[in-house]
Amino acid sequence: QAVFYTSSSDKTWSMKAYDINTGSRIFEYCGDRGTEGSHMLSVANGCILEAQKGRAKINVWPLNKYNYDTNVRVFAPGKIDGFAAQKSQKVLAYSVKGTVYFYQTESGQVYKLSKCHYLTVDVIKFSYDECFVACGGEDGIVSLWNLGEILRPVENKQPLHMFAHHLLPVTDIAFTALAHNLRLVTVSLDRTAKVYDVATGTNLLSVFLGSNPKCVALPTTDISIFIGQANGTITEMKYSRVPEMRECHYTDIVEPRDFYVGHSEAVTSIALTSDNMHLVSGSSDGSVRIWDTVTHHCLHIINDKGPINSILVENLPKNVFRYDFKPIYHFHPIRYNDDSNETLIEVTTTSECLNLFGDNFNHICQEVSKENDVTAEDLIKDINKDLYDFSLHRITNQTISKKNKDSERVRFLKF
Repeated sequence: QAVFYTSSSDKTWSMKAYDINTGSRIFEYCGDRGTEGSHMLSVANGCILEAQKGRAKINVWPLNKYNYDTNVRVFAPGKIDGFAAQKSQKVLAYSVKGTVYFYQTESGQVYKLSKCHYLTVDVIKFSYDECFVACGGEDGIVSLWNLGEILRPVENKQPLHMFAHHLLPVTDIAFTALAHNLRLVTVSLDRTAKVYDVATGTNLLSVFLGSNPKCVALPTTDISIFIGQANGTITEMKYSRVPEMRECHYTDIVEPRDFYVGHSEAVTSIALTSDNMHLVSGSSDGSVRIWDTVTHHCLHIINDKGPINSILVENLPKNVFRYDFKPIYHFHPIRYNDDSNETLIEVTTTSECLNLFGDNFNHICQEVSKENDVTAEDLIKDINKDLYDFSLHRITNQTISKKNKDSERVRFLKF
């Protein structure tokens, strides 16, 4: 297993991968500056997807290449705020402000949700069985969807549940791994962690925390909750100590040995290994720590140049170190059936650049940045032309009116 992480201050490397057992570096990925978002990575099918928060593109890296694939790039209609992908990468989800887009990589179909959130959506999470997806953001609302409902070609899509119990922005969301009694855990800047039953939408538990929670992770055994907080600590809350009430304080659940102490600044992202034996955490202090979940001891410390923003733990393919390893991934050109004329997404290849405006197909520039520059230049030209026409019209009218007055004065004198 390997841990992938990004740091926004590192201008040389966009992403790095380390072995969890030894703490040694495996890969470095060169490219754009590391993303600033905490939910921007996906590893599957022998490739890595990294969404650039604050930018309108998603880069694709083969696992064994240090440069991203310039033949395949995915562009969004605006600056990306949140990103998530299925384990199989068959569906990619990303948000632009309050709208969430779902892109099927195999068919090229794109669907959007634009009526559930009125502020920026920062967090998108798929369930382990890839049947459900949850969205949360700055409005404090968490919308829970059946993925099959989203991918249906209907206009009025309705969420499975809407949770509006948080008073401040939602910072992270996690699903339990067990499909039976599937639960959803959310954390917010209002210093609460809430547990919901996916089937009924019932709020099962609300825990009041001592510091702002930044991230949450759940083990596959579904016996506890790991929460990374702004004070630099990681708290493990076990269900076995939860009192028989729907609201409680974290001091009623945790014990002194349930804390992971080591980071000097806020914990920005945490992840558990598949066997639940190791916990990996990233912090604003520029370090990645690998913990033993049994003893709570820190096994390895990886220091970087700046704040760690996003962490992902994944199993590497067995043949990833072979020279002939060739990952297989495919992004189908987009097909969009919505009636609006809004540009949704753009997939570029070496031979063509595809874009969709409603049901029409247009060939555009090879680079989005060039397209934006041309648009701005044309806009300036149009403005200058309008100013010129307006000035010329005013000057001409003034000249004509002055001549008319002079001619009338001459006629009056002759009379």
